[in-house]
Amino acid sequence: MGEGDLLTDCVVRQLDSECAAQEHCFFDWNGSQAVYRNRLTACEGINALSAQRLGNAATGLQLGLMQCSSGAPTLPPVIRVFPSWKKDWDAEFELRVRGGFIVRAKMRRGVIEYVSIEATRDADLKLINPWGCSVSVDDGRQASIEIGAKLMRSMKAGDMVTYMKA
Repeated sequence: MGEGDLLTDCVVRQLDSECAAQEHCFFDWNGSQAVYRNRLTACEGINALSAQRLGNAATGLQLGLMQCSSGAPTLPPVIRVFPSWKKDWDAEFELRVRGGFIVRAKMRRGVIEYVSIEATRDADLKLINPWGCSVSVDDGRQASIEIGAKLMRSMKAGDMVTYMKA
């Protein structure tokens, strides 16, 4: 939810799971419940049959890199890039989002270098301006400058637009 330092720390801890054998596998020691009827466990460890912590890590990574939500089921989605990413972690990604878009973005040394969005179908794009200032826009036909907290445009399938800090 916008806490990059906490997010990355939690993701690393989910992946490491350093004390799983001591904390989660010896059920008579810690009173944990063993495997449930659905073959999932409440915790992870060497005897666990699930991979919940890995799903938690993957979800955390994606939500730190990009979020796409509308606030209600019938409203169009709004895209946010690097909304809760640790500023001193470099990152580059390509992810699909609701609304029919493929989003590519890159951050180096805490600075977002670009955000490129490709439409996979006809749709209206709504992107929260990650720079908070004027941006240069290149849609392959013309370059322009846009200003605003929300960058919006109608796109056709196959269209691509790239945003950079102006």
